[in-house]
Amino acid sequence: MSSILDKIISDKKQELETTKKSVPISALMDLCAPAPAPLGFAKAISGHNGPAIIAELKKASPTKGLLCPDFSIERLAGAYASGGAAA
Repeated sequence: MSSILDKIISDKKQELETTKKSVPISALMDLCAPAPAPLGFAKAISGHNGPAIIAELKKASPTKGLLCPDFSIERLAGAYASGGAAA
C-alpha cells in the first residue's frame, strides 16, 4: 500500500522534470544573481537578543490543500522579516 508521502514524492518528481524542461538553468541563475548572499540559519537565529522567531512559508498542505491562494514568497518573506522573524 502506498502512503501519501510516496504519492507526494512521485508527483513532485514529475513536476520537477516538467519544470526542468520549461525553465533553463541559466534563467534561474539570472534570477538569483541580484539576490544578497543568504545569512545562514545559525547566524540568523543567534544574532537576536532573546528568542528568535523561525517562520515557515507554506503555500499548501498535503492534507489541507491550498493554504494561501495569493502566495507570493517575496511579499510574505518580506512581511515576516519586517515582523521580526529571524529565519
